[in-house]
Amino acid sequence: MRSSFSKFVSTAALASAIFALGCASKKPPEPMSTISVMATSREPVSFSPDAVAYVRLADVTHGQARSTTLLQKEVHPEGLPIGLSLSYNEKWIMPSHQYAVDVRIVDHGQLLLLSDANHHVITDGHPSAVEMTLQRPGEH
Repeated sequence: MRSSFSKFVSTAALASAIFALGCASKKPPEPMSTISVMATSREPVSFSPDAVAYVRLADVTHGQARSTTLLQKEVHPEGLPIGLSLSYNEKWIMPSHQYAVDVRIVDHGQLLLLSDANHHVITDGHPSAVEMTLQRPGEH
């Protein structure tokens, strides 16, 4: 019959081995970067507390119409200007591709405002912080 102490030592050794294996299999955190966006409007615009601002990072290498969304974030803005940020995994970015951010604000299913242009970011010398003016649909 094994003593209580030897059972304890055996159990502790097994637990340590399992813990060590678990730690060894954990991957280091993925490298992350952030894009900062400041969105304003030329004219005063009011919207309800239910309004949602969507900020999107897209791969626009093949044009805006064929863009691929990499990341989209939803925020409930309190008003304009809106400061937004997107954190993305650096492994998603291919140096030879082009990326852009856009913003649109929807209130009760109605598109109120959207980005005034393509705002290129990250690659090809483009910044990771952009300022943009939001416009009403049809004013582009």
